[in-house]
Amino acid sequence: MYHRRELGNAPIDLPRSLNGSYFVSLFHVQLSLSESSDRFSFLDDLIREKLEGFLEKSFEAGTLVDGVIAQDKTQMDSFWALREGLPEALLKEGAHGTLKYDVSLPMKDFYALVTDTRQRLSQLPAATVGWGHIGDGNLHLNVAITQQGASEAVKAQMDPFLYEWVKSRRGSISAEHGLGLMKAEKIYYTKPKPAVDIMKLIKNALDPNGILNPHKVLPRS
Repeated sequence: MYHRRELGNAPIDLPRSLNGSYFVSLFHVQLSLSESSDRFSFLDDLIREKLEGFLEKSFEAGTLVDGVIAQDKTQMDSFWALREGLPEALLKEGAHGTLKYDVSLPMKDFYALVTDTRQRLSQLPAATVGWGHIGDGNLHLNVAITQQGASEAVKAQMDPFLYEWVKSRRGSISAEHGLGLMKAEKIYYTKPKPAVDIMKLIKNALDPNGILNPHKVLPRS
């Protein structure tokens, strides 16, 4: 059975059991598949056939407990609304701030950072949530602070824990959002000093006056 709810202006169909309660799963996966252009629109049927076959085998193996395929753009937009609504949900959960981390990890360690962070913060008023992209190992780790005045205590538990954890798994402390200003000094967690020195040489050769994207990526030290 499916129960229709509203998230903003986008209708969402969420699976419900016969007694009316929502199915709860440890993981939720969203797949987006399409042909690259109108010239290859004949591949639509093949993509659907492959996807339906994958779902059928996954159900039989017990890997999946539920799933649905969008039948049109409206339904597809509804599925994406679930993903795009996560930051908004965190604003409500973390009424006293949210710590956001953008890291990349080997697939075998992808979710372990979430569970380890939850364990580390178990005695603090914080809710840890993780989502990301399986294809490139990019994890968005979010720690929502649920009590006023707890920010500094939570931050003290996360830094340098998170960066050292990622380094020990040979991951990257910054993935799709880059180092920017805030993480520039953290670059040494995943880059050796000789590599950073070479990066500085290239930067200085191309931008001797430091006017292009100043103070980003490269540390001042």
